[in-house]
Amino acid sequence: MTTLELIQSALKEDAPYGDLTCQSLALPNENTVGYFVAKDDLVFSGVDFILALQDLDLNIDVEIFFKDGAKIKKGQNIAQVFGPWANLVIVERVTLNFIGKFSGIATLTQKFVNEVKHTECKILDTRKTTPLYRNLEKMAVVHGGGKNHRMNLSDEIMLKENHISRCSENLKNTLINLRKKCPDKKITVECQNLDEVQIIIQCPIDQILLDNMNNETLKKAVTIIPKNIKSEASGNMTLDRVKSVAETGVNYISIGALTHSAPVADISFLLK
Repeated sequence: MTTLELIQSALKEDAPYGDLTCQSLALPNENTVGYFVAKDDLVFSGVDFILALQDLDLNIDVEIFFKDGAKIKKGQNIAQVFGPWANLVIVERVTLNFIGKFSGIATLTQKFVNEVKHTECKILDTRKTTPLYRNLEKMAVVHGGGKNHRMNLSDEIMLKENHISRCSENLKNTLINLRKKCPDKKITVECQNLDEVQIIIQCPIDQILLDNMNNETLKKAVTIIPKNIKSEASGNMTLDRVKSVAETGVNYISIGALTHSAPVADISFLLK
């Protein structure tokens, strides 16, 4: 579904028969100017959703003042729209819902990125996304300076605890056979402790996911993982903790909260 189609579907949900209040009041519908305004410092994500307003057959013109990924200060105008007063009122909430959601993700992501910028560690998202909105939410992570993990289950091979418990042969043989079967696919294996790490590093894999380990265990894991295998820390990652985790030397930190718990960015719409 395109951005325009998303906006159109959202408007059908929000105003299936138009704006009853404006229709009942029979207010003048002269052309006017509206502004999307940052009510707090934020990282913007959502240019396409504002630009799509021009394609709704509502006689709305748009001027964008910032690109996706831009740092916007409280009080700055993000974009200007011009069109019939009632039409701008109709698109206000839907547009704010979209750009607030994605800017919130971008803003939270950049906070995590800033905490680890003194290291070589990179911040990753996860698959903990809103169904059918994954591409948009993951793009917002990129706008905030993060990187995308696998986009879906078809992207790479990742053996987690549930997979490993169902394997009929030993894990090392399983991974050897997987590499033969899928020589061009990235293979990641989840480890719960250092004993599992010791086993996994002897296998033909690309990355180890160090799940829910404390910082001391992470440090030890990093010292025994060879440089040809990337390390990823995951689980219980907060802004207060992420800096110390990055300083253990892991290559990546994956954080589900970037997409499933990001606060909506505070943006308002003001009509002149």
